[in-house]
Amino acid sequence: MKKFFKLQPAFQLQISFFTGMCILLAIFHDRIPFVFNFLLLYASLVLFQIFLCNIKNNVFLAFMRDIGLPVFSVLVAFDTIGELIPYLNPGDIDHLLFQLDYLILGFYPYIEFEKLSNPLLTELMQISYCVYYFLPFMIGIYLIKNKKEFYRALFLILLCYY
Repeated sequence: MKKFFKLQPAFQLQISFFTGMCILLAIFHDRIPFVFNFLLLYASLVLFQIFLCNIKNNVFLAFMRDIGLPVFSVLVAFDTIGELIPYLNPGDIDHLLFQLDYLILGFYPYIEFEKLSNPLLTELMQISYCVYYFLPFMIGIYLIKNKKEFYRALFLILLCYY
């Protein structure tokens, strides 16, 4: 346990997130088809992260630890959680969120935003959305020489994605 707390916070977050997902899958195993596949994938990510954190002085494995595995882990989380949610929470709560919007704002924001719609704004929003996926890489490349700031940014980016 002491070793865990000596890891970079970003790696602690990854290990904790996927361990938590394994626990969640174990609890709800009877609801989820192919639960073993998800468990195997998440447990493999945890074990690979632990393995990479214990490797010293290997440029390729350091790259995998710092860049490769975090990117892959976010993609895995994004892809698999969408498949799991209907089994873990089959009820749709959209109507509650619409009511909450109206309660807080006094109007439905999606209706008001439809009034602003035009082709130029749509293109601008699409480009902005695409930049969102490249921005973490650009930040990482910018900070790679300053390890302390790089790991801090990595933690914050992973926290936002998870």
